[in-house]
This record gives sequence, structure tokens and C-alpha cells, in this order.
Amino acid sequence: MAVSHVKSNTIADWTGTVTVGNSTGGTQTINATDLVRPGDWNSAHNQFYTLAGNTSGNSTASGTNVVFGGAGKVIAAGSTGSVFFSVPNTFVSFYQNQPLFSTALQFMSGGGGSSQVVFPFIMPNDGSFSYIRIPGSMSLATTTFTTGAAGYGSSVAQSNTVWFNIYTQGTGANSRSIQWLTSASTTWVYQISYSGTSSTASVSYNITYPAEAGVASNTQMTTSGATSSVNGVPGGTASFTGLRWFDMPFAASLSAGNYYAAIQRSSTTAGGSAINLGLSFGAVSQANSVFSFINLASNSTIHLMPYLGSWSTNSNGATTSSIARSLVSTAANNGFPIFQMIREA
Repeated sequence: MAVSHVKSNTIADWTGTVTVGNSTGGTQTINATDLVRPGDWNSAHNQFYTLAGNTSGNSTASGTNVVFGGAGKVIAAGSTGSVFFSVPNTFVSFYQNQPLFSTALQFMSGGGGSSQVVFPFIMPNDGSFSYIRIPGSMSLATTTFTTGAAGYGSSVAQSNTVWFNIYTQGTGANSRSIQWLTSASTTWVYQISYSGTSSTASVSYNITYPAEAGVASNTQMTTSGATSSVNGVPGGTASFTGLRWFDMPFAASLSAGNYYAAIQRSSTTAGGSAINLGLSFGAVSQANSVFSFINLASNSTIHLMPYLGSWSTNSNGATTSSIARSLVSTAANNGFPIFQMIREA
């Protein structure tokens, strides 16, 4: 950046010697080059800058034309009368908290009831997403209805909900606890209906489930025949068992930083008969070891990583509660859940 006067002085510079007034009211003769002449007015001004804070290289910069530039992710831009500095706000559209699936894969029940599986994760970049994806193992249980007149028009249903709660670490006096930030959740419903007579039976499996990207979908599978069997299983149920991706909507953005997650699953059953569409979340097994502090006995509140374990609560679902680190208990094999955040139209 160079500094000069807006007005240019076109009078020629004096040369030789000149006689000028002095402070006593008299005169004195001096060299013209010792005066500030029109050419000096038109010359560039020397500049000097001192740099402080997060700096590199020299702490000062000087000259008649000091150049401002961008380095790293910093962009420098100029327009009439203005200079701008900015850092591009680049969002990633895919994130996975662990780069690879370990061969030491275990499956966790996802808390269940009023328990939440807790673990830390780091977002290295800002991210914008549309859904969360979790690898899991699903199992679909059949049921047996009571025979007889009452059994020919029976049904049983189970509703399941999974919450993926995200937390940030507290500050100051709350630095040993994590604070609720946002949540994702989804629900799936499994219903078995039986109808027929003592010689002809019909069994229907009605399932509402989150499809790819967490979009709600449903299907019905039916089997019937000239039989009084009340525990027939329709074809197609194999698509709801084994290793499956489990997606839930999450239209949100996260800034780069340290976060913690807690996964919880709850279910309700109606109809009085055994039924289950189970889901266990994939996790990487860690060393099944306990590290204690010097001169302190080992206990379940000393984690392999901060907040890696489970937390018991008296409520289901998204919680605005903080979680104290002392209330998170370690789990066997220190299972570290796997998840992905993805943005797709």
C-alpha cells in the first residue's frame, strides 16, 4: 500500500541556495535541498507497521509501498476505497467419525430404555448435512398367537425410536460436563396381524421404517394358506435382518470443533405377545483395559477416552440436560460407535 497526496504540486523545485526567514525575525541562507519542495510533496510516504498476536516472519513491515497479501486460507481482495480479508467458509458434505471399520466390530444395543451410549468425536471442518447414517445389525422376531376364536383376529405391534443427541463441552465451572446442542431421531413400527378360521390362516407383517437418507417408507408382507397355523412367516422378511444401514434425517450444519454424541433407543409394545424388530449399532472394540490415575483405585468413571461409555437418565429422547463426566460409566470392550453424516439431495 502506497500513500501519496491527492493533489500534485506542479511548481518546479528550487535549486542552489535560498534566503528564508528565521525564528529571530531575521533571514538566513540555506540549501534548497534542505527545504520541503514541491517534488517532496508529490513523493510517496514511508510507512511503518508493527504486527502483533498470531504472527510469523518479521514483526514489522515498512517501505513506501507495503503490500497486503493473503496466506494459507486467507483471501485478500480490493475494490474502490476498500480492502477485504476473508477465509472461505468451506463445508464438507460427508463425515465419518472413524476412517475405517475395524475387523474388531462389535454391536451395541444403543442404550435401550433410559440409557444412552456416549462417545466423543471431532469435526475437523465445518459441515452441512441432510442425514445421519449408522451401521447396524437387525433382527426380526416372529410371534405365536393364541389359537381359538379370539386368536383369529389378533395383532401385536412394537414402536421403536432412536435418538442421536449431540453435545458440546461446557466451559468454566461446567467444563467437566457436556451440554445438549441438537438431535436427530427416527421411528420404525413393526406390526403382525393374524386372521382366518380354524382351517385357513392369513398372517401380515406391516413395517414402517426409515429408508435411505431417513425417508419414511412402509411395506406389507402377507402369507396365507389352508392351514390353522398362527405363526407363519411371510417371504421378504430377510430384508429386515442382518447388517443394515440405518439412516435418520439431520438437516443441520456443524462448525469444526469438539463434540460428543449419545445414542438412545426406546420401544413400546402393544398386544401382549412377544415381538421385536431389533437394532444393534456397530462399534469398534477398543482394548478392554482400565487405566487409573496414580494413587487412585480403578473405577467405572475413569474412561479410556473422555465420556466414552453409557449414561443413565430418567427420560427418553432428545434431552437438554447436561451430562456430567462422573455420571458416564465405562462399558465392556470400550465400544466406540461408528456413524456418518451425509448431505445428498
